Amino acid sequence: QQLVNMMWAYATLRTQEPPLRQLGALQGRLNALAPLGRANLAWSVAKLMVRSWPIEELVTECRHAVPEMNGQNLANTSW
Repeated sequence: QQLVNMMWAYATLRTQEPPLRQLGALQGRLNALAPLGRANLAWSVAKLMVRSWPIEELVTECRHAVPEMNGQNLANTSW
């Protein structure tokens, strides 16, 4: 969750160089995130225009979390 929060902060600050190395630490662990964490990570990755990360894994995990998401989580994921 701390890495997701860090990515959210980078996206909020509109940094030009997202911490891709740290983002890589989340690979294979996305299923452990709460729906809010998955939604925030999806928003952050989109906002930072990250292209070099396995987006498919994130999309799959967000789909699995949809039944547990509230309106705000769904909006952040859809953005």
